[in-house]
Amino acid sequence: MGKQIVGRKPDENWSVEKSTLFAEIRRVGRVRLLIAILFLVPVLLLDTLPTAVKSAMYFRGPQEITADMLSPIADPKQALVPFSFDMNREVSTEFKVEPALKRLGFSQNGSCFVQISVDGFYDTGLNVENDLVTYSIARLPNGRLLLMRRSAIVDLHTQKGTIGYLPADVRDVALEAVAKQGHEMDPALLLPLYMDATSQAFKNIRSDIAFSVGLLLLWGIGLFFAWRSYAMPEKHEAYHAVFTRAGDMEDNLRALEEELLDPDVYVIGKTTVTKTWKLTRGFASFKMEPRDWEKR
Repeated sequence: MGKQIVGRKPDENWSVEKSTLFAEIRRVGRVRLLIAILFLVPVLLLDTLPTAVKSAMYFRGPQEITADMLSPIADPKQALVPFSFDMNREVSTEFKVEPALKRLGFSQNGSCFVQISVDGFYDTGLNVENDLVTYSIARLPNGRLLLMRRSAIVDLHTQKGTIGYLPADVRDVALEAVAKQGHEMDPALLLPLYMDATSQAFKNIRSDIAFSVGLLLLWGIGLFFAWRSYAMPEKHEAYHAVFTRAGDMEDNLRALEEELLDPDVYVIGKTTVTKTWKLTRGFASFKMEPRDWEKR
């Protein structure tokens, strides 16, 4: 059984603003404001902030790096930086065991969006997306090699994208494919890194921004209505229910207080029933109905 709503004696200190009706409406407003604030925390942490960080990296442009910056990396699990989104979209047993490896990326000036110069490519013959994207092993100026997903249409000598962790099974597939193409290369020169020069991590950046902005707008609308319930009780439907009754509004609220103090008041579930009204109190809601509706 729910808790009974108890009225306030309409004495000389009583006013419409201090009435039980206004107190219940403001209670609902406080609860809704709290819910809105609590909802904002995961929205910020899981969507808004990651999108903002990713957007800042993308629109700031790629950060220049050199092959010599990558060459010292022997253990990418220690050298790379964890980001809030994936650097790598490839399928690997290692990623199934440790999904967090997908989010490891090379960071330059706080950004994982980088560009690097290459001297040429070893073709693997592995093409995807209607042969528009290919996998190549890039020859870097210092002699090291870097597995790269890139455009199959143009051979740019400056590649832009993200550099992440290279799983052993993906590495083996690439080396085997290069060997089948007849290229001779030293596998020991291949860095334990993978570059996505098609920038899949930023592929849907504008959609991500639109979604984040839309989500914040929806939150703002919800916050406004929660604030309105607290700051403007006269906008609540329960106030309208009393307002539309015959007679003066203040007199109707005084009569409601008297009814709530009557010993004949009883509770059914979450509803307090008086001579004239049914008042239903929920965790984040409040509803009033005239009992004469029962006769309709």
